[in-house]
Amino acid sequence: MSFLPGWDSVSSTETIAHYLHVAAVVVLGLLFVAEGMALVYDFRNHRLIKAAESAREIAQKAKEDAAEA
Repeated sequence: MSFLPGWDSVSSTETIAHYLHVAAVVVLGLLFVAEGMALVYDFRNHRLIKAAESAREIAQKAKEDAAEA
């Protein structure tokens, strides 16, 4: 692995390792936020579908009632 920059230096490997750990924590945090937002939008999607179906059923019933009258 000697082709990696700073591979033979104690201080540079310590610094690089630290920043890689910080980057990993940041990416993990972004993953949690993205998954949370995906769940929120998924629940909203299901609510909108139910509302659209309900509105369609109400309109259909009103149309049938008007046809009977």
